[in-house]
Amino acid sequence: MYGIVYCQWFSCLPSKYLETQFSIGKSQASIFTGGIAIPGACVGIFMGGYLLKRFQLKPKGAIQFVLFFNIVCMGLYTLLYFLGCDNIRMAGATLPYFNNTLAAEFEPFQVNLTADCNMGCRCSPNDIEPVCGSNGITYFSPCHAGCKAEVDHKLNSYSNCACILANTTRTHEVLAFPLATSGPCPSVCHVIIPFMILLFVMTLVVSITHMPLLMITLRSVDEEERAFALGMQFVIFRLFGYIPSPIMFGNVIDSTCILWKAHCGRPGGFCLMYNIEHFRLKYIGVCSGLKVASGLLFFLDWMLISWKHKKDIEQPPTLTVGEIVSSIISLDRLSTTGWGDLTIDPSKEAPEDALPLEMEDEGFSNPPRTVKSLQSVTALQVMY
Repeated sequence: MYGIVYCQWFSCLPSKYLETQFSIGKSQASIFTGGIAIPGACVGIFMGGYLLKRFQLKPKGAIQFVLFFNIVCMGLYTLLYFLGCDNIRMAGATLPYFNNTLAAEFEPFQVNLTADCNMGCRCSPNDIEPVCGSNGITYFSPCHAGCKAEVDHKLNSYSNCACILANTTRTHEVLAFPLATSGPCPSVCHVIIPFMILLFVMTLVVSITHMPLLMITLRSVDEEERAFALGMQFVIFRLFGYIPSPIMFGNVIDSTCILWKAHCGRPGGFCLMYNIEHFRLKYIGVCSGLKVASGLLFFLDWMLISWKHKKDIEQPPTLTVGEIVSSIISLDRLSTTGWGDLTIDPSKEAPEDALPLEMEDEGFSNPPRTVKSLQSVTALQVMY
């Protein structure tokens, strides 16, 4: 279940995560997501299949393989909590206005974009157009910065901004030179490259378990039930993975919004500003919880497979219907074509190149073909 939720997260939501956490554009975030997550998944699936074949893993070994990489991924998740940027220093949202008389009573993330300096400007709270003041603080829009003139239309430079001060002291002077430029103030955050590397590694680690898990599914049911088992597996994937994951992650994202676009006087539509620190902690927290839950399920699978393996050793399985039918068909073919040289005469000695049957149990996994033929024909004669 976790793997499906995780793939759903990587297919539609990481671009939103990157856009919010690192303040990059939608197209750039989508390019980063596709260029990092998809190659990591491809390499992981290929490596999982290769290791499965290289070590000839049985179901018990495969579930141990999955458990190991699940624990590795849990460790990588702890790093995600520290790979993020701080909130934008925005007046009225994360910081108070310098000339607001209620600045001492300001509560962070309790958004109030109205101050003494822009009281008469009738600024709209629904149109975000951030500008960077010369004091290093971002304002919601030129109107909320109290700007009264646009100096350069191409550069979007503004002057006569009543809310922007050259220093932190309170003054009512209005400076005549440009005090704001279009766009938020650049933040010092250099963790996007480490995040991309970690994203690639985590995608690889999660994807490397896909082929072992598929093998476990096929080996856990009888041969005639494998198609039905795969069908039920994909139904469960959609019921518990593809359908609820966008709803769950969407609610987590919405809970971190601090300013909604108003519609008919009520909050709604889409979010204009997030508390990106809470965004990161809640988002990664949900993913970590799912990873722990998947680890517990994998551990339960390991216990069940170990119990089944022990039971099979104590009570060897009987022939299935398919094996009996296959043996009868082989007998019919032999009776039609004749037994020929394969008929066993107990009075005759075995050929010189034939090994004792006990030697196969002592490590001779590939005895000569004569011994195999004798064993097969003897078993068929007894059944016939």
